[in-house]
Amino acid sequence: MQLKQDQISQHLNALYKYKPDELFFQIITIDKKKKLYGAWFQEIDSAIEYIAKLPTNLNVYSSYYLSQKDHGPDNRCTLDDERPVAGIVGLWDDIDYGTVGHSSKKAYPPTQSDAVRLIMGNGLDPTLLVDSGHGIYPLLLFKEFWTFSSGKERSEASALIRRYQQYNKDRAQEKGWELDSTSDLTRILRVAGTVNVKDAPVLAKILSFNDRRYDPSDSIFDILPPDPGEGSNIGNADIKTLANSLTLRSDAEPPTNKLEALKFNNDLFRLSWEQNRPDLKDQTPSGYDQSLANFAAKAKWTDQEIVNLLILWRREHGHELHLKNRQKYARTILKAKEQASIHETDQSHPQTEKQPKPLSKAILESSDFLKLQIPERQALLVPWLKTESITLISGWRGVGKSWFAMSIVNAVTSGENFGPWKVEMICPALFLDAEMAASDVQERFRALMPERSRKAPLYIYSDCYANTLGLKRASLLSKAWRNEMKDLLLKLSVKLWIADNIASLSPGIDENLKKDWDSTNQWLLDLRFNGISTILVHHVGKEGQQRGTSGREDSIDLSINLIRPANYVVEDGARFVVKFLKARIPHEDLSAIADTEFHWRPGANDCMVWTWRNIKRHNRVEVLKLLDEGISQKDIAEALGVDKGYVSRLVKQAKKDVLISDKGKLTQTGFMYVNDPSN
Repeated sequence: MQLKQDQISQHLNALYKYKPDELFFQIITIDKKKKLYGAWFQEIDSAIEYIAKLPTNLNVYSSYYLSQKDHGPDNRCTLDDERPVAGIVGLWDDIDYGTVGHSSKKAYPPTQSDAVRLIMGNGLDPTLLVDSGHGIYPLLLFKEFWTFSSGKERSEASALIRRYQQYNKDRAQEKGWELDSTSDLTRILRVAGTVNVKDAPVLAKILSFNDRRYDPSDSIFDILPPDPGEGSNIGNADIKTLANSLTLRSDAEPPTNKLEALKFNNDLFRLSWEQNRPDLKDQTPSGYDQSLANFAAKAKWTDQEIVNLLILWRREHGHELHLKNRQKYARTILKAKEQASIHETDQSHPQTEKQPKPLSKAILESSDFLKLQIPERQALLVPWLKTESITLISGWRGVGKSWFAMSIVNAVTSGENFGPWKVEMICPALFLDAEMAASDVQERFRALMPERSRKAPLYIYSDCYANTLGLKRASLLSKAWRNEMKDLLLKLSVKLWIADNIASLSPGIDENLKKDWDSTNQWLLDLRFNGISTILVHHVGKEGQQRGTSGREDSIDLSINLIRPANYVVEDGARFVVKFLKARIPHEDLSAIADTEFHWRPGANDCMVWTWRNIKRHNRVEVLKLLDEGISQKDIAEALGVDKGYVSRLVKQAKKDVLISDKGKLTQTGFMYVNDPSN
């Protein structure tokens, strides 16, 4: 099994690209006899070259800590001051799944998909997600390296890592799974692109990579539980002491008068009790536990009363009661009491808006602006669909717009390439359908991809289904709906969402008035600035262009038109040419978005599959074949549905390339060209 150089490079660059020049990181190899050898590096390229020369029967790891010096091949950094950790790249976890490759008999998440879903959809979207072969590493990388100036900072970093891993453990416990503790600062994790040789060889690989980076002080970390170990005001001793004093009963009941008073006097508590708080960052049962406990602690409820409250809430909503896990309830109560003593309002309430900074902060000299370390936008589908983009897909009714759009979200969540375009970044996505029957949406997605192949969550919002739940119709024109949708996209860590289609989502709008679209356009820009890409599906007008104001295309990155081929017949079904009318991509990538014909048709075993071909190459081949048969250029133009001048230009270029003779006959080179399967 060969090393994957591109994966190794992407992994190490993600970790160390912004590393201070003077600090070292470590590449460690361990053979089957568990002999360890560590090499220290300051430059990423040197480390990549070093790994490339290693034999493939070694396990290869990288440090997530930094060091002030090279401590030699036999030493790693320590947790004390002997060889101190100088900093860390971010937060991490090591989540095993399945039963293969593990000596422990713990109930790990059964599959890779289960493990991935465990750490997705909570607002803590990993910057880098690596499959180690029998486990996954979610890595929340920092915007700047957290370099330590004291032992106190090392303790604070350790506490934050433990809190993140405890959060994942709590979520796993909700599903009856167990996770290992891997929070020490000297932790080493496997390098993507190298071979895991612990058992049967398997390649470690990157599952997803995006440009989101964190700051240790980010408010998103407020959802994490108290530190279960050293370095926290709430330690193991506190948790055990409180846990031993609690009684857990399946028929527990809190004081009725206190419960009803909180429901009556506090709308946020009532909404938490109803499990209807879209503003909560953590929508798991544990997240609602914490919210309810926060309110009760602020109201000076006793510890046992809070436990009884949480058990009753879980019982009424059908959640696991965890009657054998008193420490879980103890952690929740201690965090609630700690928050109640610091803050006067519930921590889960949306924070008040901060005082805006002056505009002068953002105005820089060009030389200073160009020095900013701005993360590169990642490609979802190479080369055209990127993060933080806005795309418009338009076409005539029935041409296949929904099939095309569904296939895009299917690709970025499964990792399967779509047409000639490679999936580079796997990420959570959402598809919103605003016009089809819910059963039709089900049928189409079932035809596209079995759910077992999904590597990142694909969320589906059917307006038809939502209507059966009593929800109002989805509307891009409603400020309240837009705000709620943005919150949901952020909470679910969605990087790409598709709205199908504009007409159904903006009823009553005057499509020709730019001002009627302005508020929606500003919202789409807001999503872009929050790292979310949008694809809008739209109809075309009589002229074949997107219907309505041209102002709709002012802020978009790509405008794609789906056009039926000239020889289309209704029996073809979804068959169209993808034509890029506007594309903000580098000039060298333009050939990758040449006109391409797609056809959704039966494949092997009667399964439906996409086929595609480059129109320019196809037309050139057809012209050469027909010309060789003695067909006139005029008749060729009519047969292909193109103008005669286009055929004439192809013929002229073919003669220049010595594909045909002056008499219009294929040369030997031309014969080989038209019979090349790639054409």
